[in-house]
Amino acid sequence: MNPEEYGLSGKGYSKASMPNSLSGYLDFMKDIKRYIEKYNIPSMDGGLYESMRNTADDFESELKKYI
Repeated sequence: MNPEEYGLSGKGYSKASMPNSLSGYLDFMKDIKRYIEKYNIPSMDGGLYESMRNTADDFESELKKYI
């Protein structure tokens, strides 16, 4: 898998390379949101997309409280 192809940062996330700092998790959440936006299928239920996006936004907001 080429992470740049999917709009990710190129870090190639795996269990062993998950971020272990707040800034790392914020970068990870930005990557997740880019992925969700890129692969949003307009013909699918918009509620699913919005739910995933809201979850990512909420998690990112909580992380920012500790920076």
